[in-house]
Amino acid sequence: MPRREDRQRLTMKAQCRLPDNKWEVSISEISAGGCRLAVGMFGLPVDQKIILSPSGLDSLLGTVKWCADGYAGVEFDKPLHVAIVDHLCRRYPDKDVQIPFRLAA
Repeated sequence: MPRREDRQRLTMKAQCRLPDNKWEVSISEISAGGCRLAVGMFGLPVDQKIILSPSGLDSLLGTVKWCADGYAGVEFDKPLHVAIVDHLCRRYPDKDVQIPFRLAA
């Protein structure tokens, strides 16, 4: 599935919630319309609705569009403003470091 817009790289922790589980993930790319999550062994089913709670932001609702090789693509229900995306990329620059995966308390 082709993307509607380019994503920018960053390294940002977030909590990913499903109806019956939650865990920490890393947002590794972001755009106004969605993001790429490093999900490790926690594969997400395509079309699954999720709630992302990134550090310092309100929760984001989205839908998993693809999942492969430890990553998942998420389309946000409501696009982010471009200024928010730019701010996040400045605040959480890409460190090319994977954040350990662990179940959230």
